[in-house]
Amino acid sequence: MSGLYPREVIERVRESVDIVDLISSYIPLKKSGSNYSALCPFHTEKSPSFSVSPTKQFYHCFGCGEGGNAISFVMKYENMQFADALQLLATRGGITLPQRKGDSPEYSRLYEINMAATDFYRTQMKSAPAPVAAYVEKRRLSPGTVEKFRIGYAPDSWDACLKHLVSRKFSPDEVEKAGLVKKSSSGNLIDRFRNRLIFPIFDEHSRVIAFGGRTMAADDSGPKYLNSPETLVYAKGRVLYGLNWAAAKIRSGNSVMIVEGYMDLIALHQAGIENAVASSGTAFTESQCKTLKRYTPNIVMIFDGDEAGRRAAARATEIAAGQGIRPSVAMLPPGVDPDELIKTGGAAAFMEIVKEARPYMSYLIEQACRKHDMETAEGRADAARSMLPELAKIHDPIERSSYVEALAQKTSIPSGKIEARLRSTSPRYADEEQKTVRQAGAPQPKAPKKIKPSSPSEKWIMRIILDHPETLENKLAGLTSADFQTQAYGKMLEHVRQKLAEGPCDTNGLMDSMEDAELGPIMRSLVMESGVYEEESREKLVDDFLTSLRGRTRPAALEMAKTAAEKGQREEYLHQQENLRKL
Repeated sequence: MSGLYPREVIERVRESVDIVDLISSYIPLKKSGSNYSALCPFHTEKSPSFSVSPTKQFYHCFGCGEGGNAISFVMKYENMQFADALQLLATRGGITLPQRKGDSPEYSRLYEINMAATDFYRTQMKSAPAPVAAYVEKRRLSPGTVEKFRIGYAPDSWDACLKHLVSRKFSPDEVEKAGLVKKSSSGNLIDRFRNRLIFPIFDEHSRVIAFGGRTMAADDSGPKYLNSPETLVYAKGRVLYGLNWAAAKIRSGNSVMIVEGYMDLIALHQAGIENAVASSGTAFTESQCKTLKRYTPNIVMIFDGDEAGRRAAARATEIAAGQGIRPSVAMLPPGVDPDELIKTGGAAAFMEIVKEARPYMSYLIEQACRKHDMETAEGRADAARSMLPELAKIHDPIERSSYVEALAQKTSIPSGKIEARLRSTSPRYADEEQKTVRQAGAPQPKAPKKIKPSSPSEKWIMRIILDHPETLENKLAGLTSADFQTQAYGKMLEHVRQKLAEGPCDTNGLMDSMEDAELGPIMRSLVMESGVYEEESREKLVDDFLTSLRGRTRPAALEMAKTAAEKGQREEYLHQQENLRKL
């Protein structure tokens, strides 16, 4: 898969990302000597065996053997293909990737069509009818905001966009596949968006993948908002509107706010609240949650304060909890959306609502109590029972007990009674002893193979070679795999020599290019091990190793030369004499 991009492009992306910053955005890291350590995210363990090297820019788990660089970490953690992981990291590093060698022309063509349509709609915005300008003014959208979000206008014409795109050498069939046109009742192709304010929808990598349109018709004919249909490049449930603009602020602030509509999101960004995204007209999905989880676990969900908003909040928090995220929930005053709130009270008024956001479980307990008659014993019992499935999803016993106590206080039911009912009726619930038993019986990954060096000097010299491959081109130029009594080190030496023959290489290059599944973890383990040798003693260690090697190999070479002479094997005799000369 790496062959899809030039080597120098891949190197540039990798060098743009600090692996410590990257991995710490997924899991907590703790400084440990010159490296960082953590519990491995790829297998269950009680003591940290996962190590990240800031100097070498790769990671290795001494427990399960997983390891690699920033790209391989994203591939493993996110379950992504190479190209997708590279694109994610390129976006993070502000790098625009060239077209992939193996990209389907159809995908590339869709991106081109969408960009051409965006330019068309933006051009039409300049000559849009008066109601469009009035709407923009009413919404208080500044020229800078209109430009930032590429807001445009689809004219009130049956085929203006289609004609423009055809004039740009796109076929009608291609335009239809992009979702920009549809067939009329008579079978003719007509523009999907007509007399609408257009909001281009971008993916994480700032590519236009679809459009949303708000009607400008005075008679409210047709739907108020209309979205593109799903295409090869657009899946509605996977996209978060505004993420391409919000990503940097989300990471730097380690939090994100989710609102529902385009205008809500745009109003927030215009007011300087830029760590916000929108679900863009769809209920919050598992895919959207997984995307946000890559950026931050701290999610604040903003919902309307009406009954529909409360139901949406309950669904969204359940999805987030299923992904191991514990969001907070902020409810707007009934009938007020973020856009209106900011227009009347500014960003400060909106942030006051956010400050009152409650942990999702507190919110669910409150909603359970709202739905039942808390003046009666039956109502309080029903409220408590309705919360059992949600409490069972909390695996941390301390956190679970805290919410059980909160529910007990709300319902006036002893916490012990709730705990007992939870244990007996919820199959996912278990106390810590039961959890420990389950974990003890769970299959664990096979531990990486370990080797025992034949001598400490072989370990020292192999680590020096991996840290400084250029050593093989000077002092250790005559070293061969046969000189190592530790077989794995001999194989490593052959690998290093092969990479040097291809051109200059470093430790990262050696690790990345090692395809032997058994040897790779052994190499990483050796390179990540601290205290193998002191840098200031490197030259002496090399000299001592060569001295030891001569002492070990000279007698053998003498014996082989003697045997060759006795048998009249002139070429072998001369070869051994040459070896003796080198020694």
